[in-house]
Amino acid sequence: MAQIFSIQEFLELQSEAKELLAELELTILLPKDAKVFCMHQGYEINYFVPTSDDPPVFQFFEGQTEIGIAWKTFSEFILTSIQSHLGQWSNLN
Repeated sequence: MAQIFSIQEFLELQSEAKELLAELELTILLPKDAKVFCMHQGYEINYFVPTSDDPPVFQFFEGQTEIGIAWKTFSEFILTSIQSHLGQWSNLN
């Protein structure tokens, strides 16, 4: 079932990511201009830095001390996510 979020809930991801990284004493890992667009159960953060029309996506998991590029572009992240979901639920009729 799809879940609909308000813009306020979406914007709160930024502060939740900052809070998680502060607890882990890793605030330096989130650039000031980062746009957090996805978190998973409080241990995974996905964000991009708006440097282009299709910027790379960075990913952090609790336990890491560095953040790397997980997808070369935001559109690659979206496409990969869709393909992954369709692979798990092949019959969505």
